[in-house]
Amino acid sequence: MNNKLDQAIADYLLWMIDQDYSHSTWSFYNRILERFSKYAHDMAWKTVFSEATLVDFGRQCRLVQFAPPIRGLARYLYKHKRLKYSMDIKEVRLPEVYKRYLEYYQKTRQVCRLQVLNTRRVLVLFSDWMTGKKIRLRDFDIRHADNFLAEVSYSYAPETRQRHCSVLRGLFSRLYHQKIIRRDLAPLLFTPPQYAQAVPPRFLRPTELKKLFARQPQTALEKRTGAMLHLACFLGLRPKEISQICLDDISFSQQEITLPQRKGANPMSMALPMSVIKAVAEYIIDTRPESKKREIFLQLHAPHAQVSGQLVGKSITDWMHQCGVQGTAYQLRHTYALNLLTSGATVFEIKEMLGHDRLQTTGRYLSIQTEMMREVLFNETI
Repeated sequence: MNNKLDQAIADYLLWMIDQDYSHSTWSFYNRILERFSKYAHDMAWKTVFSEATLVDFGRQCRLVQFAPPIRGLARYLYKHKRLKYSMDIKEVRLPEVYKRYLEYYQKTRQVCRLQVLNTRRVLVLFSDWMTGKKIRLRDFDIRHADNFLAEVSYSYAPETRQRHCSVLRGLFSRLYHQKIIRRDLAPLLFTPPQYAQAVPPRFLRPTELKKLFARQPQTALEKRTGAMLHLACFLGLRPKEISQICLDDISFSQQEITLPQRKGANPMSMALPMSVIKAVAEYIIDTRPESKKREIFLQLHAPHAQVSGQLVGKSITDWMHQCGVQGTAYQLRHTYALNLLTSGATVFEIKEMLGHDRLQTTGRYLSIQTEMMREVLFNETI
């Protein structure tokens, strides 16, 4: 029995990586499911995934949010016909206006299934509160938003309250553009954790960048990572965007790349620096597995599936650490934005290059350098 459950858990965790779940979520699920495997060691398979087992496990482990990993595992096994039933709680129906927003959110944002489910939970909370208060959307104003956050979100953890606020900002912005509400309330919503975003993101120094590119890739894995690294550093692409690039998206003769699947539905074409062309071409010629798939970056072992955004980010981060540079793949994107700023690009141009749909998002990527600040304020050159 234990072997069967262990194999199911291992398959589920691999599936989560392939579905681009965040590392923190994957690690949390892994910890919970390891404890669940030990708990259900001697149980018959037909009794493992039951509400009674779930309740008893929660009572013994005394962990917060122990249920989602087990329900997720049961859902995975049910969809792959390895379990005859799912443990999912019957889904609460959303009013049509919230359902349409959720579809829009899923279509225009590069998010995993878990983020969609979390967003749906917030919409259900908000919809139930609106119904209970008998408030119509066309009469909704900032006072009602504040009351919802005070009455419903207050009892949740700070991170969850921030998520509630984030979901509502996206919802209100969309409803305003659809003329369902009279005013865009999104800029008026704030939560205490929001102020943490005032801390400037970390950028890589020129000496750190030099370390990254001083190392020459030798193995197939290193050549694939090297191509990813060039795309992240010199084009500012997100890991998810790199994973989705296809052979048809790159024109080596015109030295150009087209990005049709950018976050926020902002497709664009970008010039390819020669160093990027060389790194990508070397990977394709020497390393890329032979496959009918059109995605450029494939797993090196059969069946050579498309790599996930999480794998791209992990590969680049591992390369950075091996070169003695502490940081993550996203800091290359921050560095790219700062380099655009110092080269004379406007904030609006940087917004387009980064594929942002809001100027406020771009602002969080940029750091004001001392030299630039003195030149603007005092007309001085250091």
